[in-house]
Amino acid sequence: MRFASQRFLALLAVLTTVALVSCVTAGARKPAPAPSKLAPHNAVFDLEQEGLKCLWRQELGQLTDNRRLRDLYSTGPLVVVEAGGGEIHCLDADTGIWKATTVMIDKLDAPPTALGDRLALVVKNSVVLYDLATGAIDRPHPCGFPLTAQPVSHKGVLYLAGGDGKIARLSPDERMPEWLVSLRGPIFSRPTIAGEHLLAASPMGVVVWDTFKDRDRVRWSPKTGVRLSSGVAQVADRIYVGDDRGLLYSLDADTGEWLWQRIFDGPIREDLRVVGTDLLVLTDNPSLICLDAAGDRQQRWRVAGVTQVISVGRNAVYAAMGPDRVVAISRDTGEPLWSDTLPPDCRITGSEQGPTFFIADTAGSIVAFTELD
Repeated sequence: MRFASQRFLALLAVLTTVALVSCVTAGARKPAPAPSKLAPHNAVFDLEQEGLKCLWRQELGQLTDNRRLRDLYSTGPLVVVEAGGGEIHCLDADTGIWKATTVMIDKLDAPPTALGDRLALVVKNSVVLYDLATGAIDRPHPCGFPLTAQPVSHKGVLYLAGGDGKIARLSPDERMPEWLVSLRGPIFSRPTIAGEHLLAASPMGVVVWDTFKDRDRVRWSPKTGVRLSSGVAQVADRIYVGDDRGLLYSLDADTGEWLWQRIFDGPIREDLRVVGTDLLVLTDNPSLICLDAAGDRQQRWRVAGVTQVISVGRNAVYAAMGPDRVVAISRDTGEPLWSDTLPPDCRITGSEQGPTFFIADTAGSIVAFTELD
């Protein structure tokens, strides 16, 4: 009996050793994750296969001792870096060359907006205009209502949208903004400009403001109980807006008459993106849908997992899938062309004017990418 027990213990020891060796071997065979090709700390960027090139690279440590990068914004010809302590650093979007630096009393409440040679900054429900050429800062322009959306610039003035549904116009020469119109409910999505019209939406309705004639041109509200969840976009003679049930509505741009609606797979997200005659629609599912908005209004393609449209190029849509994955999607077919996983906690933003996008990491390395010529 004692001999049998010894044999059993010996066999158990052998089996345990084999199991441990198998686990180690299996673990050793697991391939290491591929290094990120877009990581800002890379010394070299080999992106020809992706159809990209590195436009420039900048280090926050070359501008300031404060490396606590808070956020990254793209506005007009500028990339704006917000660091801790209220520091604002402005870089040329094409070259990465430093343009200006200022310090605010607090963090920004909304993304900044380029206004000619000035930068409009929203802090504590006031607009501060920073002159990039002289470094001068105007005294704050108090708005009198909570600002909940990024200001929009049009012909030298700013249009402001608020949490109480107010839309106001601020001339740089005036101390206070001029109230224009109100919507029921807060405005969270940045208003958009289409020609001479300003388009805005709250959960309760849509307004189109004629900036030339200074009057509201169109007003529209959904059925009782329905809450709009997106901003407003115009393609040709139609206006598009989405709700929290996944319905996308099409309205006549001249009359506001309801024309058409289509249901998608989740609540429509804030930003609708117009690309030529196509409309890019994000849902909370999450997914990205490309709609032929000027032709037969049919869905051209859908890609699951997309959480943000970063920028749009000649042949590709550059998008985010979650917090750290970038993917290029064919504009024609919706087929994913390539993807890359970034280091954790990177900030990413894109230009609205072209295929350029910008990535910054927690160490303060900032890099710009654009499509190959």
